[in-house]
Amino acid sequence: MLQNTEAGVRIRRRQINNPQYADDTTLLAENKDHTVKLIKRVKTSSEKAGFKLNLKKTRVLSTGEQVNLLVDGQEISAVTSYKILGVLITNTGYSKHKIKRKIRLGRAAMAKLSKIMKDRELRPT
Repeated sequence: MLQNTEAGVRIRRRQINNPQYADDTTLLAENKDHTVKLIKRVKTSSEKAGFKLNLKKTRVLSTGEQVNLLVDGQEISAVTSYKILGVLITNTGYSKHKIKRKIRLGRAAMAKLSKIMKDRELRPT
């Protein structure tokens, strides 16, 4: 749907602009103009397929200036954070919940290894 467009973010020599999760779509763009172009393209493509993009539920998260966008006469609100797949993403890139989760996973992994690490019968070879 969004192939052959310069909008998006380059990751490992690939242009990424539209990761999708079930009925949620995340658009990635480097600037305001590209963001508006991507939203309009998704809206048009969705309508051709018989779907409607609900601009009232659409939000913009920017790591730069927080500005609302105007797409087809409808204002899209800027937000400072949003949750996707259970992870809170903020405009600063900081994710306290993700960090805490990783710490819990690390502790659980170390707890599983504690018996082995304390076993006096094990010797290095």
